Amino acid sequence: MLEKLVKEAGKYEAKLEQYTPATAESFKAALEGARAVPADEEAIQESVDSAYRILQNAIFALREIPDKSKLEELIKKAEELDLNSYTAQTVSPLRAALAIAKGTVEDPNATKDDVEAAEKRLQESIDGLEKTKARTDNKTDGANKPSKSNKPGVGGKPTTNKQVKTGDTTNIAMWAEFMVLALGGGCITFIIVRKRRLRK
Repeated sequence: MLEKLVKEAGKYEAKLEQYTPATAESFKAALEGARAVPADEEAIQESVDSAYRILQNAIFALREIPDKSKLEELIKKAEELDLNSYTAQTVSPLRAALAIAKGTVEDPNATKDDVEAAEKRLQESIDGLEKTKARTDNKTDGANKPSKSNKPGVGGKPTTNKQVKTGDTTNIAMWAEFMVLALGGGCITFIIVRKRRLRK
């Protein structure tokens, strides 16, 4: 059984550059140990079984080097953001996610699961950013502004609330009284003249 497994392990050995350094090194050590066992005439079954388990586990533990291009693009996108435009509460998780993402890219032994987890966390932190609200001194528009009482009247023209001055009212009353007196005086004169003509 061990010899068969060693033969099968040869196909992984041919492409070790595709696997992460840590898992590749463990595999190489396990394969070398398994190959040495059959050559040992004094090897007991326990050693054979142990070498078999170690090599089998090393094969299962091999991890291919993941594609990190998407994560690298996401890091670039995050670094181009103007973080001053967002709230501190949402920027803090982004900084943490960005640090993890950079560490994952630099880690030669990062697995596909590690890369995908870093991508997800960074993307969620970017999506969770909230813009800061602009603060103004005047909370309400139009505050402290003079109010205009002119409202559209008939024909769309503004109506004005102009009051008649007291002096104008007095002048009108005086003119009315003068006209009444003048008319009264004229009537009396006409009657007197009329009577004189009748007597003649």
